[in-house]
Amino acid sequence: MFKPGEEGHDELVPYYRECFIDRYDADFPVGLFVSIPDSKKKYNRWLVVDRANVNDPQFPTYEILRCDYVFQWIHKGGKYQMPGVLRSQNSYNSGIWRDYMITSVEDQQKFCVSLNRDTEHLFYNIRMLIDNRVETEPRSFQITKVNRIAPNGVARITLAQDNFDRHSDYVERDDDGRIMGMTSDPSMNSGPVSWK
Repeated sequence: MFKPGEEGHDELVPYYRECFIDRYDADFPVGLFVSIPDSKKKYNRWLVVDRANVNDPQFPTYEILRCDYVFQWIHKGGKYQMPGVLRSQNSYNSGIWRDYMITSVEDQQKFCVSLNRDTEHLFYNIRMLIDNRVETEPRSFQITKVNRIAPNGVARITLAQDNFDRHSDYVERDDDGRIMGMTSDPSMNSGPVSWK
């Protein structure tokens, strides 16, 4: 359980107050990451996404989800990345009608990330590549919904699948040819970018 008043944890409260409470009206510790060991004593990162029992302030518990993906995006020439929780939307829309005869089905996904100064720039129509690090063409998505409230401190983003664009979507590789990252930069004229 999180004990912000416990000895040794007081340094966390001013940081959280400035970056989460004052800025986003968040409720401690929503939006923070915690590391929890599994049965093999390997630590995994989890995201605190909500307070589990809002009506019982005496014995607070929290909802946490295991981070299972590192999201990467480009904003104003800078590359950003943030661990988060990928959730399946489990639904398909009817696609986009073209000439009233042909439709294309789009996969929908959702993810949760900590709301902070980097992720607050995730907004409608930003494109992201979300897929396993595969050698074939990765799946492209476009942000279609942004929810930064309920609860405050976490951003819940909905994505719709889009067509891969060979001119703006690219896969970065290291010197050995291993995939390091997958991003989409619609401007492609922003010059060199570096990870934030």
